[in-house]
Amino acid sequence: MDKKNVRGLNCKYDIKEYKKMVHTLLSQMEGVNVDNQGAYKDMLYMVFEHAPNLGAVWELFKNVDLGWLFTTENERVNFFVKFYQDTVRGTNAQNESSGAKLIEFYKIPEKMRGRMRSLLFSTLPEYAKTDEEPSSEHVHIIVKSVISKRYLSVHEVLDVLTELSEAKSLSRQCLLPDILNSECLEKDWRETPLSRKVDICKLWVITRLDSKSRVSSLSAIEKIATVYEAINEIMQCSLNITNTYLAQEISTYVVEKKLEGAKAISVLGAFASIEKCVAVVQNCYKSHVCKTLEQTPEMEKKLMIPNAILNECSKI
Repeated sequence: MDKKNVRGLNCKYDIKEYKKMVHTLLSQMEGVNVDNQGAYKDMLYMVFEHAPNLGAVWELFKNVDLGWLFTTENERVNFFVKFYQDTVRGTNAQNESSGAKLIEFYKIPEKMRGRMRSLLFSTLPEYAKTDEEPSSEHVHIIVKSVISKRYLSVHEVLDVLTELSEAKSLSRQCLLPDILNSECLEKDWRETPLSRKVDICKLWVITRLDSKSRVSSLSAIEKIATVYEAINEIMQCSLNITNTYLAQEISTYVVEKKLEGAKAISVLGAFASIEKCVAVVQNCYKSHVCKTLEQTPEMEKKLMIPNAILNECSKI
């Protein structure tokens, strides 16, 4: 059957009209020669194209009356997958927000999702980079997609975490600690090379600092305090909290990258904020203080740093 010769499919139908048309079509298909399967599949594909929405197509996916058109279940699933992939390449689907794409992915019948995992993997980083205001549904989908690992490999999960660590949106940055507090990722995070964990977490700390710096001008002390507050937040995550080496590597990198040349008076002046940090972060701060004091001339220390501050910092 030539698709060009099919008439009456040149418009979109409302849901009631569409269901009536599909019912009539399926009833007419009953008992037809299986040799004509290809022609009827073409007709069915065009019926999909004129569905009022994808939900109506997914209803057809569940329709057992279509089973005779396909030799195997695998063939049936592939038929619907092809239709969906052709649809998302269309102009309207391409222009959808990444949040809408995430929601749409989980509306797809479960049997089909695994074959379209690349769609999810491409949409998550896209979402991390946008300024689109996240809904609670978006947040739930992202966290579920990452921690379930049902449709993403471990390497893809780590790539998504990297994108979130560099996100300019504060709401997206907050997703990384949420994910690193999930027990579902414990085994994979534990087996992730330290260097990869450091890369993800140090980027997150730097992004947090840069975000705060864009909002308001930070004094030298505020900048140092902000760095350690961010390190503390990421190290408080249940998957990180006991990892002393991770804290040290993050701190060393960020201090060298963002706090190089900070005066001893400023480093010591931030101690009030560090008092609230977890032990591993306080130890990193102590190392920073010691290194800074070692590099500070004795005369400068005597002139610029009151004994009261030195005494207070020694308690941390």
